Amino acid sequence: MHRLWALIWGEGYWRVHSFMIKIILRSKGIRVGRNFRTHGVPYLKIRGRASDIVIGNNVSILGDIDIRNREQGKIVIEDDVVIDDNCRFVSANKAVLTIGKNTIIGRDTILNCGTDVTIQPKCLFSSRIYINSSDHIITGQNNVMEQGYIHAPVVIEEGVFIGGGVSIKMGVTVGRGAVVGANAVVTHDVPPYAVSAGVPAKIIKIRA
Repeated sequence: MHRLWALIWGEGYWRVHSFMIKIILRSKGIRVGRNFRTHGVPYLKIRGRASDIVIGNNVSILGDIDIRNREQGKIVIEDDVVIDDNCRFVSANKAVLTIGKNTIIGRDTILNCGTDVTIQPKCLFSSRIYINSSDHIITGQNNVMEQGYIHAPVVIEEGVFIGGGVSIKMGVTVGRGAVVGANAVVTHDVPPYAVSAGVPAKIIKIRA
């Protein structure tokens, strides 16, 4: 319905809409900075502390977004971040999910954090990217769903470009200025300024 009103009233509608969403988020204990803009309605599943979710200044969300935390999980969206439609951010245990300044997150991206996921400033994510800092334990012959999880942090360093449909596994560091090609599955560290692609991802070249 809000898209219909925006079509009728134009950009002025989104200013009012964003202000109301900001007031609601703050009323629930989420910290929201100046010049917050949204073209959607957030879905919240807060089972930890709402104050552990922080949205910085000049953050723009271009559609609906799904934000979840539990236990002591924290989500920090720093200043000047742009997030496209239908993204999901989850932080559990004692994980800290950090999205660094001036980063752009493409639509349908899922960041699933059982331990820390750090995205440094000025990164560019295409659509349908999946980053997971946890995995199921698969040793032995018991039912996988009953065996619990293992965790290892993920770091995306400054200036990284990740193509559409990429999956990044736990324990991976993608080095500064690296490029990951579309639909790659990244299972090992990517050196700074490397271009990698494939399943599993392999280094193609180093950016000159």
